[in-house]
Amino acid sequence: MYLRQDLRLVDFVRSDLRALPTWRARARLVREHLFPDPAFVLESHGVSSRMLLPVLYATRIAGGLAGWLRRSAD
Repeated sequence: MYLRQDLRLVDFVRSDLRALPTWRARARLVREHLFPDPAFVLESHGVSSRMLLPVLYATRIAGGLAGWLRRSAD
C-alpha cells in the first residue's frame, strides 16, 4: 500500500485504524487527530486564551480536511 503514489493522508489513517485491536483505541486515534492537546493548538496559533479553543479546533478541522483528502504528489 505505501508504495502507491496516489495515497492520501486519510488512507494512512484508515490503515492505522484497521491495525488497532479495539474500538476504544480507534476512537482515541481519531480524537487525537481531531483534537490535539490544547496547549499545542494554542501555541500553534499564537494565542493564550482557552476560550478560543472551540474556534481554533473548528478552523483546524475545516482547514485540514482538504489536506487529508488530497492525493500525494511526486
